[in-house]
Amino acid sequence: VTLLITDNDGAIATITKNITLTNVPPVADFVWQPTNPTDLDKVQFTSTSYDSDGIIVNYTWNFGDGSVAYGINVTHRFIDDGTYNVTLVITDDDGVTATITKNITIANVPPVADFVWQPTNPTDLDEIIFDAYPSYDSDGKIVKWQWDLGDGNKSSGRIVRHKYAVNGLYKVKLTIVDDDGATVTKTKSIMVSNIPPVANFTWQPTNPTDLDKVLFTSTSYDSDGTIVNYTWQFGDNTTAYGMNVTHLFANDGTYNVTLVIIDDDGAIATITKSIVISNIKPKALFTFSPKHPQEKKKIKFDASMSYDRDGNIVNYTWHFDDGTTAYGIVVYHKFAKKGVYDINLTVTDDDGATNSIISAIEVKEKEKTPGFEFAIIILAIAMLAIMRKRRIGIWRM
Repeated sequence: VTLLITDNDGAIATITKNITLTNVPPVADFVWQPTNPTDLDKVQFTSTSYDSDGIIVNYTWNFGDGSVAYGINVTHRFIDDGTYNVTLVITDDDGVTATITKNITIANVPPVADFVWQPTNPTDLDEIIFDAYPSYDSDGKIVKWQWDLGDGNKSSGRIVRHKYAVNGLYKVKLTIVDDDGATVTKTKSIMVSNIPPVANFTWQPTNPTDLDKVLFTSTSYDSDGTIVNYTWQFGDNTTAYGMNVTHLFANDGTYNVTLVIIDDDGAIATITKSIVISNIKPKALFTFSPKHPQEKKKIKFDASMSYDRDGNIVNYTWHFDDGTTAYGIVVYHKFAKKGVYDINLTVTDDDGATNSIISAIEVKEKEKTPGFEFAIIILAIAMLAIMRKRRIGIWRM
């Protein structure tokens, strides 16, 4: 650079100096999105570098995982979580370079915990299969499964089996760990149901009457506990309690007997059976007098020995085998002729049941009276004597 000066007298002076102009180096910088990336994200790197006295002609990216890219804006996916030193090197149009390095943390994607069980509605007698197959790790693999089964028992593994001793609601907790050490827990409530008891009973005798004490025996059972209450309703407004009971029905008929049982978990089961209580038939019996009846003479028939063990006899019907019928507990009858007659007595009780007895009696010929025949003989002798006297008198005359 030369400076030339002239004074007022026209004198001239000159000076020359050399000046060196220096290039202003570029400034390197960058940002990325998302700001908190995971190893599943494609990270967008954007250069915010500039060159105040020129232009940037090269962008070189080093991602710290052995991979390189070029350009003002680039994308990159890191194959694993961790902290990486990402370096951007820029070069301007004067060949000057600038470098910046930043640490970027790539987060692990935690696994997702989930599980199912079979049967879906278990009881306290079922062996339940818990399976964590719905769990997954999108950027790796699950390396550990830990189970808290909610009743103090613990287990491990993707599939576990467990049987609960008591019904109830249990909170089952699954904890999984992936290959990066990330831990996730999933808790679900499982209802383990009680199995209700099964009610049943038998009775003896199998064909009872209204005079029998019927023994009712419970054959009920509770497969997962015990029965704590037995209530019997006999269908005649009476009730009894206990595993085995006896009952006397006051009258014949059909009764609906109900057994209600309750187990130790409060579950109720009921069964009703119809039992037929039979009437006992009456017993027909009779006597007659005299012991050796004769024709045309009155005979007394007496059915007072008949009886009905569970009620009363309301009708006595007599058939005398000669075409005649009579009614009543005591009747009288004459047979016109001698012979053997089948006497049929049918009794009917207050429940309509009947019973008959047939007994043969021999009716003999009527005996002639000895005194009467003797009187006839005496009378005949007297008449003969009178007639003889009359004849002697006539002859004398």
